[in-house]
Amino acid sequence: MHSDQLRRYREIAEKQYPVHEFIGVYLKTGWVERRDREACADAGYTLFNRELWLDVLVPHQGIDAVLDQYLAFLTGVDDEARYWLATVHDPEKANEALLHPHVQWAFVRDIVGHHEIFRGTNNSGRSWTQCVVHRVDLAPGRWETFLLRVDHRKPHRGAPLTAYVAIRASERLDKSDPEQRRAKVARLAGYQQVFHRVLEELRGTGCPLVAGKPHTDRVGNYESDVGIFFLDQNRVEDLVAWVPKVIDGMVAGMG
Repeated sequence: MHSDQLRRYREIAEKQYPVHEFIGVYLKTGWVERRDREACADAGYTLFNRELWLDVLVPHQGIDAVLDQYLAFLTGVDDEARYWLATVHDPEKANEALLHPHVQWAFVRDIVGHHEIFRGTNNSGRSWTQCVVHRVDLAPGRWETFLLRVDHRKPHRGAPLTAYVAIRASERLDKSDPEQRRAKVARLAGYQQVFHRVLEELRGTGCPLVAGKPHTDRVGNYESDVGIFFLDQNRVEDLVAWVPKVIDGMVAGMG
């Protein structure tokens, strides 16, 4: 959903019913993202989420069989969403919980605060969530963006899919330019040195995080792992507490 779409609906309604006041309500029973709130605000709609909708419907339970069926369905959706949000703190179930997009979003928010958070799916259909945590200017019109990403992959061959938190360096370089690719690989090596130095310094203050093995980039890809933490070696609470300090240390270390 985007504001242009909502605005078109509003224009159609106001054109067809010019003597009436338009009151726009956008009902979304799924996960409400920041872009949903922004789209509603831009187009002049009131956002009605699942919790508010349940508050309206529950007092009317028992009046109609169809309404009761719908309420049972919607309550089940709400219960499941809340269950997985709570389950992410269970070491036995956190990996599965982080397959759910709304749990990933909340996890990233807990780590970095209220940055702009983006969600998507990879080629296999699994959800990923990421946000920008830093940017380095390289040249006029060129920069490198540092992303915090939550996703799943196998830590090593034969291992099961495991949730991870990664710090990644991203640049839309010209892949036809071998010099840009070589420069990206060289910068990546420097970023990784800073990552490991910061992590080692934090261990001296009690940091329990264990870094995993990042994907190797020897050719200069658009996105490359700087550092990665897999959930099978790290607790959710520790990641929330210490990854921000890793990021802060890296930003300070890169100047």
